[in-house]
Amino acid sequence: MAAPTLVSIETIRILLLEDNPADADLCIRKLKSAGLPVDVDVARVSQEIMERVGSRIYDVILSDYHLRDWSGLDAFKWFRSSGYNKPLILVTETLGDELAIECIKAGVNDYVLKENLERLPVAVRRALDEERLREERDRAEKVLRESEKQYRLLFDANPQPMWVFDLETLRFITVNNAAVQHYGYSQKEFLSMTLRQVQLEEEFECLLTAVDPRRDRGESYAELWKHRKKDGTVIDVKVSSQPIILGTVKAQLVLAHDVTAQRRAEADVRASKDQLQLLLDSTAEAIY
Repeated sequence: MAAPTLVSIETIRILLLEDNPADADLCIRKLKSAGLPVDVDVARVSQEIMERVGSRIYDVILSDYHLRDWSGLDAFKWFRSSGYNKPLILVTETLGDELAIECIKAGVNDYVLKENLERLPVAVRRALDEERLREERDRAEKVLRESEKQYRLLFDANPQPMWVFDLETLRFITVNNAAVQHYGYSQKEFLSMTLRQVQLEEEFECLLTAVDPRRDRGESYAELWKHRKKDGTVIDVKVSSQPIILGTVKAQLVLAHDVTAQRRAEADVRASKDQLQLLLDSTAEAIY
């Protein structure tokens, strides 16, 4: 198994919680002999630990389990309760399986026995790499949350009805305010419904074919459907749809543009043209 790569830091700032000067010196020498560019501050009691943390930022904490007025687990819990989330590695005498498990469950990154300090540089490297990955993940999640927030604002502010539905169950996952106002259903009602409640029954089989998740469209598309509003009104809707993934759910983002008035106007124009043509055809005079 390859050794973890060291995160790119010019100097690794370490706070070492150790009340035995000889043990502290040995830890520092082991780290430096392994080629780690460390800058180590040593703290012996809880008050000194708090002062150190308050005056400087560290990359990793190394702590003996048996301190003068704290245990290593006490120190770890204090760090976390204070919002200090840097990696903590216990460097201690025999810890015992139950206590070791308790510490790891609490969130301690690792523990190294003093009789096996050769492993300390490896544990530090691994903790720093894990911390780097955690910070990168946190940044990515923050960017994603901001992006989702912006898209949510655009979704909610769109004047046309929009919704997202599950391709497997056809259940509405979310709808915007325009959908609520235009169709007459509340948000709560929409989220308890499927497409079947708004689609005309005679078109439902065609709809099932159109939204079959096994069809790999891979792109947006538009189709014309008839929808029924809560009050029973049937409307003509031009549906523009885009496949998306929500977590592990295959879903569809839909914009539903009501074209009822437009189609009625087009029908009226066609009827007027037909009447005019009938008039022209029925007269013996030359008219153009």
